[in-house]
Amino acid sequence: MINTGKKDIVVSYLAYFLRLTANIILLPIILSQLSTDEYGAWNIFISIGAIVNLVDVGFGSVLTRYSTYAFCGARSIGEKGLPEMGEESNTNYELLNKVFYVAKRIYSKLFAITIIISVVLTGYILFKTVQLLDTVYVVSAWLIYAASCCMQIYYVSYNCIIKGMGNIKESSGYFIIQQVVHIALAFILLRLGFGLIGLATSHFVSTLVFRVLNSRFLKKKLSLSKDILLEMKADISTEYEAVYAAVKKNTKEIALVTVSNYFSNYGMTLICSMFLPLSAIASIGITNQLIGVVGGIANGVFSSYISKMGDMLINGKLKKLRSLFSKLNVWFILAYVVGTVAVVFVGPIALRIIQSDTQLLNTPIILLMALSSFLINNHQRCTNFIMLSNRQPHVKAYFITTLAVLIASFACMLLSHSVLGYIIPNLVIQAFYNGWKWPLEAYKKLGYKKQV
Repeated sequence: MINTGKKDIVVSYLAYFLRLTANIILLPIILSQLSTDEYGAWNIFISIGAIVNLVDVGFGSVLTRYSTYAFCGARSIGEKGLPEMGEESNTNYELLNKVFYVAKRIYSKLFAITIIISVVLTGYILFKTVQLLDTVYVVSAWLIYAASCCMQIYYVSYNCIIKGMGNIKESSGYFIIQQVVHIALAFILLRLGFGLIGLATSHFVSTLVFRVLNSRFLKKKLSLSKDILLEMKADISTEYEAVYAAVKKNTKEIALVTVSNYFSNYGMTLICSMFLPLSAIASIGITNQLIGVVGGIANGVFSSYISKMGDMLINGKLKKLRSLFSKLNVWFILAYVVGTVAVVFVGPIALRIIQSDTQLLNTPIILLMALSSFLINNHQRCTNFIMLSNRQPHVKAYFITTLAVLIASFACMLLSHSVLGYIIPNLVIQAFYNGWKWPLEAYKKLGYKKQV
């Protein structure tokens, strides 16, 4: 049974805060030490780094879900529907170990793919910066940053399984340590004048620290030795094959969702970079980061309780689940309203205080971006809840929506060369179906079918 207590929520929320605000905390020194073109290049780094992370294609969320099933006592894992539970709901460590081994096999292959993608995307970095910044300087920074992204992909399964087991405090605590290392090292290296290379190096070192902490905890938790891992490698049992097949089947479906979520959350900076100068990308990037902070704070508690909600769903505790889901909805809405107001009124003042050359976009655009972010984050968290039942009914809709947004955005950007050319098509298309469909389906899953 998974028990998510107040300490887990506090630590988890602090982790979410640092995940979203690490660059915001560093923003004063970043803006003072980097030129507008360098800051624009850094935003492109982040967006392309997110493309590299797309090779995960949903394996992480599937592994987290399956780890929760095994930890809650599932006898086996099927490709669809909730698993068959043991009589006493005791943790099935044998199944949990098999999930871990499947994860290692999968992510070793994804690691090789990320290296290839990173090398290929180096060409785009050169194309955008060759006439504005020193080539050796930019490429060196990018390769260090790309190396950290590759390492992060290789070890992401460790943290997914830790979260799936309900160890929210540990999972979040390690992330806090990672972000503290990143912020401290980035501050020092920027002050020493290392610029983009300093930022990239801090990202690499902090990722390495995160990897070591997760690896040690998980191997201790599962009592994994080299001998046990070798035995698991040699075990081509029916159950192992069943777990592997189930993971692949569900991941193929969720891959399209992962790509869709990328373009919803990170696509704006990348697409706009194809039509606008680096100085404009800098303004788009900083505004998008602040809106992202608001969305992350709004989503933080929901994400912390996702394993707990899975436990409630598996064990049929619908009344408690409805109560929890309703409270999380209230927090989500309040956080977005208050956060957006803060971005509009406090953000420009803060940038003037630190004498930043990079400014936020104007207020109407900020409000449109916030509305779009609210709509997207709301239906994404609802589909995350629906997936707890081991089903992904939203895959086709997400794929069609993403394709429509890409076509419409490219066309509008080509005609307007304005950030509105991305925001408006995305907002309208998301609202047309996904914005109402999946929240409605989530409420039906909670037993509100008659009411809705």
